[in-house]
Amino acid sequence: MWTVVGVGWAGVKNGMLLRLAEESFDVFVTGDQNIPHQQNLRHITLGIVLLRTGGTRFKDVQPHLQAIRDAIALVAPGEVVYVPPEQ
Repeated sequence: MWTVVGVGWAGVKNGMLLRLAEESFDVFVTGDQNIPHQQNLRHITLGIVLLRTGGTRFKDVQPHLQAIRDAIALVAPGEVVYVPPEQ
């Protein structure tokens, strides 16, 4: 697992961030709720797993780890999968 900071992309805006991620990854996991509204995801080669866990700290994400793994395995390019799922 990589982080934006870990790959040196801290401060990169979402559009460029997604283009950079497309070059190296199949799935992008994020807590940024605005990505689906600000970016045209139909033409990207990444699947997006969007966390709605109340935060991205381990304590927030931990109860959802299996759902995140499942979403990573199932998400298709250009698709957004929400964890936990939309009600």
